[in-house]
Amino acid sequence: MRSARAERTARIPIRQHIALFLAYARDKRQEIDEAWLREHARVRLHTNACGDFTLLSRQDWERLNGYAELQMFSMHLDSLLLYEAHYAGLRQTVLPGAVYHLEHGGGFKPDDDAVQTLNARLERDAIPQITYEGFLEHIKDMYARRAPLALNDDDWGFANLRLPEVDPTQKTREEVKS
Repeated sequence: MRSARAERTARIPIRQHIALFLAYARDKRQEIDEAWLREHARVRLHTNACGDFTLLSRQDWERLNGYAELQMFSMHLDSLLLYEAHYAGLRQTVLPGAVYHLEHGGGFKPDDDAVQTLNARLERDAIPQITYEGFLEHIKDMYARRAPLALNDDDWGFANLRLPEVDPTQKTREEVKS
């Protein structure tokens, strides 16, 4: 006596079996290729809390046009800058020794509850953010181009604004009058 599965299988012509297997193999091959590309694009940079400790020369900040100025929540932007720097030819140096970080109430905390609370607030307030998957897509794009994405124009930051200069060692007119 045959099982129900064996009965169903016996009714499908061999050509269909082969076509189904080939479709399955194509899908799996595509998944494997995608994983391979993602792993090769994700060079091993230190990106854990990297925004708190990133140090670049002024020339390198200008070369990279600073942090990506995207109109969204700042998730992954510090890590994205490190990949931009890598694909611009800069090399990361991790300084030896202990690192101390002060926890601050309003900042990101990597525990599950805090992430869920943050994501719920961003969704409620319709604030976009780069997801981890989106971050990986940016990395894959840089890997494929072998170049940074150059997300900012040359007018990044306050380049087009004239800001008044104040010499803190000089007294203002109001201070002199009093």
